[in-house]
Amino acid sequence: MTDYTDLVARLRVQHGNKHALEAAAALEAQTRRIAELETALKDATVCLVAAISLLERGGKKAAPSNKMFEQMLVDYKNGVERARAALEKKNDSI
Repeated sequence: MTDYTDLVARLRVQHGNKHALEAAAALEAQTRRIAELETALKDATVCLVAAISLLERGGKKAAPSNKMFEQMLVDYKNGVERARAALEKKNDSI
């Protein structure tokens, strides 16, 4: 991800007017939002890769125990929910 820290600082210092400050704030919010989405999507991808691997090896039989299989499913679902929550968040903050 591109680091806009220097650009934001220049906008604030060199063009300290209302529009420049609003642009700097919007850029900072967008950068935070992108980082949040990247993290959520990475988590979901890891979970889906693990789930696919498990299913390819035989589903429930591939896990050493029922408890471990159930925990893996919980983890996969949690990863998907984090991604969904991040993606469904309103773009108003951008």
